[in-house]
Amino acid sequence: MSAITSAPRSDLGALAHQLDEHGIAGCEQSLQAVVRLACAVAIDAVLVDILADPTAPDVARMRAFGRIAVLLERRSGSDRDPALRAA
Repeated sequence: MSAITSAPRSDLGALAHQLDEHGIAGCEQSLQAVVRLACAVAIDAVLVDILADPTAPDVARMRAFGRIAVLLERRSGSDRDPALRAA
């Protein structure tokens, strides 16, 4: 997967499928792109730290990815829909 520079649902969804098929180890480069994006938009630092930590259990990193993906999607959605900005 190419580097993720924004958070379109399709990119995050494709990465989720890759994680399911190949596990964390097979997606490390893409996960680091998500970490950089999450840092740039000030996503919860605890979640970012877990996702970025290669020594964290895979299940914890997968859960952190899921939460970060949801938060990124909400952020990108709130940019498009003014009604969601207050959410």
